[in-house]
Amino acid sequence: MAGGVYTMKSVTVSQMKKLDALAIKRYGIPALILMENAGRTAAEEALKMLSKKGIRRVAVFCGYGNNGGDGLACARHLINKSIQVSIYLIGQKKKFSEESGINYQIVRKMKQKLKIIRSVSVLGKFKKEIRKCDLIIDGIFGIGIKGKLDSFYQGLFNLLNKSKIPILALDIPSGLDADTGMPLGDAVYASKTVTFGLMKNGLTKKEAQKFTGKIVIGDISLPQI
Repeated sequence: MAGGVYTMKSVTVSQMKKLDALAIKRYGIPALILMENAGRTAAEEALKMLSKKGIRRVAVFCGYGNNGGDGLACARHLINKSIQVSIYLIGQKKKFSEESGINYQIVRKMKQKLKIIRSVSVLGKFKKEIRKCDLIIDGIFGIGIKGKLDSFYQGLFNLLNKSKIPILALDIPSGLDADTGMPLGDAVYASKTVTFGLMKNGLTKKEAQKFTGKIVIGDISLPQI
């Protein structure tokens, strides 16, 4: 690895989706298991970034897609490690994927209050509490996002980036194109990125380095194909 980029085999978004589908359909690994493995792996990386002493506070930002489901699973594992976790659901309300919905319900049954951020005007309400955190976990967008993001997300990314709090990105920093490594208008500047299964092509690009921080590959138990 040099300069935060792995010199190893990488995959396109299309290839990664095919590998996930193959794991589910050919090998019978439920998508929920893959998400659970991603959440557990992410939590392990988060714990490495946190001090071992004192009150530890983590803000987890989740979208409504599978990346958000990874974030919710990660939050659950951190809560079980006695970390003080605040969970923020980001963007206009959408239907969760089946697996993300299951993780959402689990977190709710654990008596965790999820805070909703759907507009730029709401961002300021949470600014002070976010800045009290020791770590931010970015589970807003995964590798499937394309097209320029609107001003709401650019404002959110700007808030997170200016907080000076270490950020752990799940799979890819939100707002970064996973194939080209270019920001879709703006993107999260992560301190570390845990990318799941295999390296994504975009993460190997020189343009992506300032967004990714240190890159680690998180094992989600994909079969060797």
